[in-house]
Amino acid sequence: MILLYLLLIILFGFFINAVLNKYHFINNYELNTPEFLSFSSLLGFISFSLYVFILGIVRIKFSFGLFIPIIFCDCLYLFFQLKKIKDRKPKKKTVKSIDYKFLFLTIAFSILFLYFLSYAYFHTLLYPDEFSVWALNAKNIFLGKKLTFFINTGLEIYPDFLPIIYSSFYIFIGKIMENAIRIIPGILFLFLIINLLGLGMKHKINKTLFFLFIIFIMLQYTGFNDYTFSSYGDLVFSCFYTLGILYMFEWLLYEDCKTNMIVSIIYMNAACWTKTDGLPMLAFNFGIIILYYLIKKYSKFKIKNSIHWKKSLLYSLSIPFMGIVWKLYTSLAHFPTDLAAGAGASFEFNIQWLHPLLENMAKQQFTDIVWVTFLTILLFALLLNWNQYTDAKKVYIVFGILCTLFTIFFMLLCYLVVFSGEALIAASYIRYLTRAIFIFMFITLYALENKKEEKIL
Repeated sequence: MILLYLLLIILFGFFINAVLNKYHFINNYELNTPEFLSFSSLLGFISFSLYVFILGIVRIKFSFGLFIPIIFCDCLYLFFQLKKIKDRKPKKKTVKSIDYKFLFLTIAFSILFLYFLSYAYFHTLLYPDEFSVWALNAKNIFLGKKLTFFINTGLEIYPDFLPIIYSSFYIFIGKIMENAIRIIPGILFLFLIINLLGLGMKHKINKTLFFLFIIFIMLQYTGFNDYTFSSYGDLVFSCFYTLGILYMFEWLLYEDCKTNMIVSIIYMNAACWTKTDGLPMLAFNFGIIILYYLIKKYSKFKIKNSIHWKKSLLYSLSIPFMGIVWKLYTSLAHFPTDLAAGAGASFEFNIQWLHPLLENMAKQQFTDIVWVTFLTILLFALLLNWNQYTDAKKVYIVFGILCTLFTIFFMLLCYLVVFSGEALIAASYIRYLTRAIFIFMFITLYALENKKEEKIL
């Protein structure tokens, strides 16, 4: 049943994408096949959650009936797609040589992914935050059949994206089945990988090396599978944040097209809709846009793109939309947003904890073999290839490094101001860093490509 539920949501995303394409909000011809498949699928989860959220705002009781419009849209999309296939003239088939290394690593990734997915499915909730945040709010929504049925934990301030996706599955099958929802973040992680593959194809990044790096992360990143294949929101947030940032880079540095801008806007809003961190982390986007104009005006770097300031203003006003909506909703709904104890219970600047905090942050990051390996590879790649990069590529890589540093600095501030005593041990720091690891991985792969000129597809 979980696969049928996911299929309904994913097809809904393809339907929404078709509507956006028809009315020229985006142009699907500007996306390659992996980008199109991933964007459409992720759009399904985002659109479906917003649809349920709107039903909750207007106080419509949740029941299986909420899926009827979704099923109708899915059938409509399938009907028109089948009609297109029937009317389409057959193309001449071209025989392509098989890249056996890429094929082997793709199969290895698929087996590893399915293993972790099955492990998640056959286990119920295992970790504290699964009980207290992500799965708890989902059960509350299912039991109350509305968004405002809470038990005054103070955790209701967390955005409703994942609780809605989880609780809607319970509504779909008519019961709570917690082991099934644990695979959903893993599915979203899969679409992140597909989308990154598509972006890598645009920049001629080695596909074999790409999957080797992904498998390396899955096997060696500290605790990676504990929170990727669970009901945690960290990898889901990483998915949206990573793609939102990278498409902003694409828009600013390579192709000033509406599609790149809109896709980045959608993903950044989805990040705000997944975790409370999303809204303050938009400071990086605003900073990069300002830096982009400073580079254009005062540096010797030659960047072909020249984004009009009105587009940048529109982008800047659009990306915090969902975060602001959620803030207003929680305020007007009078949710119990104050915690009695723990992280977020109080806001005070604890500078006295800076030394142990930095020590523990460094210990976690530099004992993680993935971070150490990628950093070493990136430094060597930059030393060997820097002079062969185009100016746009140099700026792209620098922006990616700045994003990583910004994430570290943001987490530092959170520990000192919000996380209370957790700052002494930098609890879960390596888990929070998942929001930067895929951006860092991507620019590392990109830095390894030393071709002087490149063609963006």
